[in-house]
Amino acid sequence: MSPLNQFLSAGLICLLLSGCKSTPTPYEPYGLYGGYSEKQYADGSFSVRFSGNVSIKYLTALDYVVLRSAVIAREHQAEAFAAQVSWANIKKLDLGTPGVYAERPELGLKIQFLPAALTDFMATGCVIPMEATLAPYTYGTDRVFQLNTQACIQRLQKKYQLTDQQLAATAG
Repeated sequence: MSPLNQFLSAGLICLLLSGCKSTPTPYEPYGLYGGYSEKQYADGSFSVRFSGNVSIKYLTALDYVVLRSAVIAREHQAEAFAAQVSWANIKKLDLGTPGVYAERPELGLKIQFLPAALTDFMATGCVIPMEATLAPYTYGTDRVFQLNTQACIQRLQKKYQLTDQQLAATAG
């Protein structure tokens, strides 16, 4: 590659990176830089999605999709919910130079509210192992995690120092 082409490639990469949001995607409804969204189905289940930008870590994206699911469960007065990983992806964005790319995490959960009678012994915590999202063939796509609504909200709200107003924002 000639020095001029190297200079132009470096300039293009800088231009592309300066156009990207330099801070991680916040916990907020889906917009220009990512965020969460959801869709309700006729059977009462929801599909919840979180799309991050190139500055967000995969585990943070997983936490945010779980947090949004817990907030939806709380809005429907459900003490617990079942979550199934419907898809997980790390999009590779080509930055114009061979071998140079940025990664953007995206995750989706299908959630169903659990009856109150099942809450006490089935859903006591707030954990979906990252391995379950990265290796769906090992865990199986039918693996369902029972999560406690309030435990998820308390743990993740504290971890990310989110306000009640941030949690109350709704997807558009």
